[in-house]
Amino acid sequence: MTLIADFKVHGLPIMVGDILLTAEKTTRSGVSVRLPLVGDINELYATQALPLEASVTQKINILHDRLIVAWAGPLKAADKVLRALDQTCQKKNFSAKDMANAINAIKPSKISGLALVGFVLEDRDKGYEALHFQLGAKAQTINPFGQVFFAGSGQRLFLECLGRVGQQTDRWGHIPRTTLPRAMSAALTTQLTGHEISDGSNLLDRWGGGFEAAYWAGGKFVKLGNRLHTFWTARQSGADWHLTMKPWFYKVDYWEKYLVVRSLSAEPVDGRHIVRSDELHIVSPTLLRNKKIDLAKMPKPIFEHEILSCHVKLLEGDDFSLAHANSEQLIYLEEAGDFLHLRISDRLIRMLVERMQHRPGA
Repeated sequence: MTLIADFKVHGLPIMVGDILLTAEKTTRSGVSVRLPLVGDINELYATQALPLEASVTQKINILHDRLIVAWAGPLKAADKVLRALDQTCQKKNFSAKDMANAINAIKPSKISGLALVGFVLEDRDKGYEALHFQLGAKAQTINPFGQVFFAGSGQRLFLECLGRVGQQTDRWGHIPRTTLPRAMSAALTTQLTGHEISDGSNLLDRWGGGFEAAYWAGGKFVKLGNRLHTFWTARQSGADWHLTMKPWFYKVDYWEKYLVVRSLSAEPVDGRHIVRSDELHIVSPTLLRNKKIDLAKMPKPIFEHEILSCHVKLLEGDDFSLAHANSEQLIYLEEAGDFLHLRISDRLIRMLVERMQHRPGA
């Protein structure tokens, strides 16, 4: 069970996927898999008496600057197909047809239950064109995106989120075509993360744990990194809004091909914030999941960001999440030993208040 999906906006591809892997097991190994938003997912499954054991991997795999693939289903089958595609893209002028042929060459029984979505960038006279290929995925037309391909148990919520994002035409109209995929990727991963925080039922449905997005930028596929998630509570008193930010920060970025997530929490004491926990989570691409990582070479993620996601819990009304993706620093975090110096821009507060004032039903 999982979530993968892809679509195009103004002809430019976007792909979304989760990181959670689950296997049915009646005997637990005792392996701990801690996720930034939920803690130990295997402990959650044990509490719920579910015969499941979890691990994590990147479902979205950039195998080449011109080739991206996401998968859902059995890990062993995904590994087989990804290795075949990885070998195929070593050809100088590989095409979407080459990818389809590589998949078709595999014995169907070896990849039973597997779903794939993918894009290949093929060279044209006027630049690259993103051609789609898929295996076992469903398709649905959603305005204004056209055909959307998806698979996994998270598809219903994804389609709801995509529909809401697509309705915000006033928001997307002023964004340049070339940067629109990045902005929409930020909006979608923020919405999905917000749902996981406020509800969490997706984890019991065996998908989520964290969300990635990838898109076409500068003639190649890239992952959406340098994201900072923040968490707020809000209440209304007459015409005024009172916002409080929780001192908990969740930074998502990439080092080489690895997804790196740093989660930090602090506690206000005597006008200062003292760091109480600081955890690092590393998620490998599918084909590198068994490779040992030399952590000494990896720089410690810092909290500067290009994309800011704000998850707001309303004491009265529906929670909401907001993504800001124009590289503006609206929150400043400075680490000094065990202390954290925090500054929030007035512009961010105004943005959140405006969003609350114009939310549906307000």
